Amino acid sequence: MIQWLLWKLNSNPPTPRGYKGESIYQKGYIEMEKNRKCTNCSRILPLNKDNFHSVKTRVFNGFTYRCRSCEKLRDKLRTKNSKARVVSNRKRTKRYQENNQDKIIARITLRRAVSAGVIKKDECSMANISDCCFGKIEAHHDDYNRPLDVRWLCKYHHTKQHYKTP
Repeated sequence: MIQWLLWKLNSNPPTPRGYKGESIYQKGYIEMEKNRKCTNCSRILPLNKDNFHSVKTRVFNGFTYRCRSCEKLRDKLRTKNSKARVVSNRKRTKRYQENNQDKIIARITLRRAVSAGVIKKDECSMANISDCCFGKIEAHHDDYNRPLDVRWLCKYHHTKQHYKTP
């Protein structure tokens, strides 16, 4: 409300966002806040570099909304969770590799054959049946024991092929 009154009383409106001239803070339209309440721990602290991390955007008045101690705790939890996530991803990958060795060998064999020029990518084999082909062309193995015997399908038809009801 106060900002609106200041804008009405003053003939020059505040500068729009992204304007390179004087900011609305420099012109005196908005008074800079002196204290800030941490959104995490709800403590009210003086707004300076000792209590809050500095940010380059004008939206934050140059400082984050979480105090330094809360940011430090958040970073610690984030790294702990990311390490646990990496371990679980490794376990999941290893389990997939153990259960699907034939798929992996077929993919590697086909990839090497395509890069060597033995097999060339073709257009979608479903293109003559329907005209709704889109997406990149992918190889579809009907039998993983025959890795070079593939049907080339667009992304749309390949997804449809894998999720069709029997």
